[in-house]
Amino acid sequence: MKLAVFISSFLFLFCLPLLSLGQDATNSYLQEELTIQPIDQTDWEEATAGLDYGEGKFVPPPKTDTANLEFLATLFKIIGILAVVVAIAFLLRYFVGIQGMQKATNKKFDPNAKIDTQTIAEHIHEFDLPALIQQAIVQKDFSVATRLYYLLTIKTLSDKNLIQWKKDKTNRNYLNELKGFDIKNQFSQLTNIFERVWYGEVAVNEAIFGEIEGQFKGFNNNI
Repeated sequence: MKLAVFISSFLFLFCLPLLSLGQDATNSYLQEELTIQPIDQTDWEEATAGLDYGEGKFVPPPKTDTANLEFLATLFKIIGILAVVVAIAFLLRYFVGIQGMQKATNKKFDPNAKIDTQTIAEHIHEFDLPALIQQAIVQKDFSVATRLYYLLTIKTLSDKNLIQWKKDKTNRNYLNELKGFDIKNQFSQLTNIFERVWYGEVAVNEAIFGEIEGQFKGFNNNI
């Protein structure tokens, strides 16, 4: 214990002159006269060139709504794709229709060829029905000729805008569309004749067909 006190006292006495020396140095520095060094004007201008000391507030650039821009870009892209698809579909339908009509128009009359009444019934505006009727008469297939006359009658009514033709419509649909027209009863009679011949398998010879043909021609000529 005594040794510790001795060492502490010795260190204090040893450091005391050092503390006194530091105090004297500090007092000497504080008592020195302050010398102001002048600033060269050219150096100052070069150092401060481009600095703006204005008081205006910083205005951040307007934010761009990227979400809306992306949505509009996607929307326009979808609209463009749909427009192209519709245009292609329209062109395909147009050219297919033109080719079908050309085939029907350019088809040569062949009295021995089998008549496909189903295809004709689905495309009545693309075939030369009077020529096909004559072909069926030459073949003495009066049932087919009767059906073709009925299809010609429907085509004539459609051309006159008295009915709206569609391949999936029934004869009763066309009769309902003729309500209020004087020709409805006549068309109803022609419908009964056609259905009896075509679906009832009524035998039709040349003489009977002559009467049937006269009724169809008279109706079509008076529409």
